[in-house]
Amino acid sequence: SFMALAAPEHGELGNLHWPPTTGDATFEEICRLALESGRAIRMHPGCHVSLDETLHVKKGKCQLRIIGDGSSVIESMGSHCIFSLGGHGRLVLEGLILQHTAPTALENGREGFDVGSAIFAMGSSSVQLIDVKLSSLNGMGLWLVQKAQLEADTCIIHGCARSGLAMFGFCRASLRECKVLGCSIHGACARGATSL
Repeated sequence: SFMALAAPEHGELGNLHWPPTTGDATFEEICRLALESGRAIRMHPGCHVSLDETLHVKKGKCQLRIIGDGSSVIESMGSHCIFSLGGHGRLVLEGLILQHTAPTALENGREGFDVGSAIFAMGSSSVQLIDVKLSSLNGMGLWLVQKAQLEADTCIIHGCARSGLAMFGFCRASLRECKVLGCSIHGACARGATSL
């Protein structure tokens, strides 16, 4: 099982590490272990993770925390989003580069039907970003719906083909000392009863 492979990979303060020093656990398996154990993942400087599937943070009040030094990259090349949150899930990212490079889905030969995003949050989920650089080649940077919440500090949201931040419903977002640059449609779009 992935727990048997990943369990020895904890270090100081109980953190999990990527890449692992022993075993052959995948990044997805390390993330599942982090969700189940409540431990953070510390990414080694300069490492690059390429994902084909979305990482889900949706069970109860679970939390996924990933920490980098500003040079570690998480890239999604084949999924709707890198991270998808729901329920009361919580995502905490610090010192990372997120690159959503997945193509948009086609419907009836028309591109852009399903634009995707680097982070998609719904329900009463929450996202905390600290020193994160985030981009989406064909979609949105952050997409919040329903009652999702975002706190971002010293982040850069850039190079998004749609909006850097799109909010709908009753979402709340706080951006402190952040930059939103080079987004094709909106830097930030807040509709409905949202608070930005």
